[in-house]
Amino acid sequence: MKKYVLASFLALTVGIVQAQFEGKIKFKKHKTTQTIDYTYYVKGDMVRIDEFGREGKLKGIMLINSAKDDVVALSPERKLYMDATNSREPAKVNPLVTKTSKKETINGYSCTEWMVVSDKEGVLITYKVIDDAKFSFFEPMLRTLNRKDKLSKYWLEIPGIENKFTMVGIEKYADGKQKVKLEVVELSEEKVDDSLFKIPAGYVKFEK
Repeated sequence: MKKYVLASFLALTVGIVQAQFEGKIKFKKHKTTQTIDYTYYVKGDMVRIDEFGREGKLKGIMLINSAKDDVVALSPERKLYMDATNSREPAKVNPLVTKTSKKETINGYSCTEWMVVSDKEGVLITYKVIDDAKFSFFEPMLRTLNRKDKLSKYWLEIPGIENKFTMVGIEKYADGKQKVKLEVVELSEEKVDDSLFKIPAGYVKFEK
């Protein structure tokens, strides 16, 4: 009986691990005067972020290992890499978080709208959060990056987001005018090669 229970537990555990997202995600970040394209490659605790400039030219790469709390930045143009781990104390915020009843299907995923408001900072953020809980990479990645931008900072204030992911994030000013919009334009589950998370041959470390 004990062996049966243990086998069932192990099978369930393996199933949970296998269900976690692995693949590629393409974003567009719309700001007041520009649009930036990003591609995320996700595999376990590792995330690679490619940032593209004008005419689709690869501008920069970030290699994130959330298990080690480690970030490496790469410059494809200059063939350089550097430690970009951010050790500053995370900003403390205390927003009002509301899960609304609004539903929307985006890229085949059922999403629920969440509202995050901070009167102190004059911020109103809307997230369209995937209901499926298999995106365990996202929250640790944001904590490792430790960014100052409000879409990242306020996401980490939402309760129960450990396995969640947002397809759209919109930051507005207090008057309701849009400031920043981050949206997923493509999300595909696929096998990702380990080589994408390694520093390419020929890159030289940049010393500050």
